[in-house]
Amino acid sequence: MLATRSTVIATLSKVIVIGGQLFSGTLIGLLSYRVMSDPGNHWGFNILWLNSIFVLLLVMNFTLPWTTRLRRRAAVGIYSLMAIGMIIAMYHFNVLLPYEVWLDRGMPDRPF
Repeated sequence: MLATRSTVIATLSKVIVIGGQLFSGTLIGLLSYRVMSDPGNHWGFNILWLNSIFVLLLVMNFTLPWTTRLRRRAAVGIYSLMAIGMIIAMYHFNVLLPYEVWLDRGMPDRPF
């Protein structure tokens, strides 16, 4: 039996929402672990690029059909906003910087 278009869209939106929750939670945990375990505040990767993933996740979350539960979609929105805020704060307060930016800013120490 072939799946109808509405069931395919409903399944896809559930996968996006649950995957977004897992991705956001995992990334927040990994960045927190990296900050707590390593005393260095520079990294070879620009963490601001991760914001594009979370903005895309927010846009997809709010444009999904209303087939997923509002509570799950709200959780994805909250996790994404938390991750975006955490990444911007870590960059602004010199907690985790790309190596080149760290050098340009005069190799600042971590604020804590």
